[in-house]
Amino acid sequence: MNAFKISALAAAVVAASSVSSMAQADASAAWDQFADDSKLSLHLRNFYHDRDRDNNDFVDGADQDQTSWAQAFRFDFSSGMAGNLVGVDAFGYYNQKLMGDKGEGGLGTLRANSSGKQTSHGKAGAALKLNVADVAVLKAGDFRMSGPMVNDSDSRNLPSVREGAQIRSTFSESLNLYAQMVTGGSAKTSSNTEDYEVDGDKEAVYVVGGDYTIGGVGNGLLISVAGGKQTNNEAGYYAAVDVDFDIADGMNLALGSQYGYKQLIGNADDNNTFKEDDISWYDVGASLSFGPAKLSASYQAVEQQDAGQYDEDHFDTSSFYWGGGNDDTGFYGRNSVQIGDFNANGETSWQVRGDLSFADLGVPGLSLMARYIDGTIDKDSVGSTDDVDETELDLEAKYKIQDGAAKGLQFHLRYAQYEVDPNLAGAKKFELDDFRFITSYTLSVF
Repeated sequence: MNAFKISALAAAVVAASSVSSMAQADASAAWDQFADDSKLSLHLRNFYHDRDRDNNDFVDGADQDQTSWAQAFRFDFSSGMAGNLVGVDAFGYYNQKLMGDKGEGGLGTLRANSSGKQTSHGKAGAALKLNVADVAVLKAGDFRMSGPMVNDSDSRNLPSVREGAQIRSTFSESLNLYAQMVTGGSAKTSSNTEDYEVDGDKEAVYVVGGDYTIGGVGNGLLISVAGGKQTNNEAGYYAAVDVDFDIADGMNLALGSQYGYKQLIGNADDNNTFKEDDISWYDVGASLSFGPAKLSASYQAVEQQDAGQYDEDHFDTSSFYWGGGNDDTGFYGRNSVQIGDFNANGETSWQVRGDLSFADLGVPGLSLMARYIDGTIDKDSVGSTDDVDETELDLEAKYKIQDGAAKGLQFHLRYAQYEVDPNLAGAKKFELDDFRFITSYTLSVF
């Protein structure tokens, strides 16, 4: 072998070794990035829930007392982005029954089986996430979603979860754009995911939306829009405007309004034998913060459709109705509170609310809240001779330990008194008292 061939061979060996070393170094750096930026947390939540119903024959059935008590263990994992490109999020949740008699379920705290027995339950899932050219993050799998069209509730021990994909922009602080394709859902008390279906066929829910903050108007004018649809079922649209102003030292005024609209589409509209195939709602709200206190007021109204002129399966309320799935999408209106949403067909409602923080009063971590909502459902919406009255009183107290070994431990007390008066001769008023005591603590494992 001549000197040229020997030199060429040596150069090839050195180049190959260099490429291999670079690949190993890149792989090692990517793994370090994945591992070093990974986070695992354990959220502990203890939930006691008691609800008493009186004159329950208004909504079919006898008077009923319901009680549930459970302890949740919730692990959430979020990895770093390997090579600034790909990562994974995962969760494992378990809800252990502590108390709950048969036939007293239905509160969403524990799962109730077909015989009415309350049982422990859990769920697990994972999602792949991908950095798209540093301008967006794409996520696909099982994870929680938020927004007016599709959102996951965390109002009990375990949250609801979606199955699908979502891409959300990251290139601007003032502009947020997103798109979602949701193929299934797992409700708070479900361990599995059920596909979204319409008339026995799988039909995903598609959502696009975003929000933009305009500077120079108060502390920023926030404009939000969203639209969603499920083929052969319904389509919905949403818009909101929010702004706040510092009107004096330590005093802030916030104003906002929302609008929502939905309509039947495809086969659902073709098969609709009623006059109406759409419904809309709006709300307006204002709050004044001064020192440790905040006072709020809001008005909410749902379009009135005469009884017998609309499809009750879709338009009994103005919340979005996606077919199939274990769907926990909640209503976004300002007067959607602990028990009622105050969004029945033809309903108008007022809310007054007061919040008080004790941070500047010598007890940091303590806050109180009280609100009262009064709603009226138009008589023509229910085919009655009188309007239906709906009211709710909510009281809340929260306290989070600020230091010491138990720092971060939070106690949350919630009470609601809810009533519906049909205003009909001989009809009973429906009354409900709801009490919740929640203790929670989040531990960072790494």
